[in-house]
Amino acid sequence: GAPARPRRGRSTGAATVTPPPVVRAGASIIALDLAWPPTRDAARIEALARAFTPQPDAPIALYALVCYCHRLQHYVAYVKRQTSDAFLFFNDLPHLSGGARPSRGSKSKYANAASDGPPEMRAAVTWDEAVRTCGRQHLQPRLVLYEDASHPSVARALDAIGGRK
Repeated sequence: GAPARPRRGRSTGAATVTPPPVVRAGASIIALDLAWPPTRDAARIEALARAFTPQPDAPIALYALVCYCHRLQHYVAYVKRQTSDAFLFFNDLPHLSGGARPSRGSKSKYANAASDGPPEMRAAVTWDEAVRTCGRQHLQPRLVLYEDASHPSVARALDAIGGRK
């Protein structure tokens, strides 16, 4: 049949998809593609990002959040570090990175975690800092990636890089 088409919801203006997404058993990565109208409403953007707050006992773990800034027509990403609870901020527009860094005087234990990384890696932040930055910089969540750490391919990859806890 024809692919699902987003429709604008009446009460919230949020995009809905019919039929509902299908999760395939045994998937190592699960992707949620979020289609919603452009907005500069920081509170709405922050609320959507906060909906994906990592849950410690969940069977799948948040791996990455890809966001789109309509004003700059640019994507950025927050990717979970394997060795801590920090999220690395990836961006190749230096003038946007200032809003993603922990603020001066931040108590974040990750404030300097990415200072020796590649130029596109601008900050390692807590999830709460990432969520607030999404709202402040109008970074609309667009793609959410989850990882099933028990999947054999993920387990092999973690073993290969020594990333198992």
